[in-house]
Amino acid sequence: MPTEAEWEYAARANTDTPFNFGDYVHNSDANCYNAYGYNNDASGNWVNGSDAYLRKTVAVNQYPANDYGLYNMHGNAAEWVWDWYSEYDSKTATNPTGSESGNAKVVRGGGWNDHPKHIRSAYRGAQPADVGLYSIGIRPVRNAGTATGKVKSVYSAKAKQKTGKTLIVYFSQTGNTEGLANLIHEISGADIIRLERKIPYSSSSNASVLYGEALDELRAEAVPELKAYPNIDQYDTILLGYCNWWSSIPASVRSFLMYDDFSGKTIVPFCSMGGGRFGQTISAIAKLAPDSVIKEGLEVTYSSYDRDEIDNWLKANNID
Repeated sequence: MPTEAEWEYAARANTDTPFNFGDYVHNSDANCYNAYGYNNDASGNWVNGSDAYLRKTVAVNQYPANDYGLYNMHGNAAEWVWDWYSEYDSKTATNPTGSESGNAKVVRGGGWNDHPKHIRSAYRGAQPADVGLYSIGIRPVRNAGTATGKVKSVYSAKAKQKTGKTLIVYFSQTGNTEGLANLIHEISGADIIRLERKIPYSSSSNASVLYGEALDELRAEAVPELKAYPNIDQYDTILLGYCNWWSSIPASVRSFLMYDDFSGKTIVPFCSMGGGRFGQTISAIAKLAPDSVIKEGLEVTYSSYDRDEIDNWLKANNID
């Protein structure tokens, strides 16, 4: 697999724009979830028409290659790279490599279910190394010339799933995630807490007012104050629920993850979504709780709950 730096060099193909084809994503440019576009408003309207959202991978040459002759460096399937996710080393600017160890591998390029922001040349996804995802693949490469030196890679998860207490923590704005959380609570018997903002959103329904507030927060990486913060000390496993907004976690979930230390905890995500599946939400969690272990998640479309599916998911994650 290429290093992260090698991947970005190949993806950019000697460009410095957000995408190797320019500043904006048209439907003919890449296979992605092209709702809301890139740096546009939050009207809730599709910028290029919703028919272009294919919800699957496509043939390699369905979209144009970049100037290096490489296809699908943006969208279609995201790609594992060699590096573990960590902060960039500002001292190494030439052929840098990431940390030798970690819990999450870097994923680049974004997939068919990612929004334009997350298929940019510079975007860094982070995915737990032992949790696969339907929209991630690999791109084998070979050196362009003779190379020397070695790059080390050691999996170093700092936590193992324990059999202690489980807490369900969730944020729900329109009720879909709340319904899912309550059903998980009923089946598992785990304790449950809802995250609530100190200052509520102006609207509780899917409308342009809510879209605008939530998208502004997402772009600003806001950390809104919550009414209360759950005490997670007595829990080993956190079932973390949320609505998938613009392929990321709501700001209130960010506030929760930034408030406490999740080292040694197991986080099992679940979400309600409108078509983008998990998107980059697991990546967002992995970045904010890097010393936790993240396990297989559960996603539903709006309120399409399946009791058997939930039961199987809990058992697969050793939650009785």
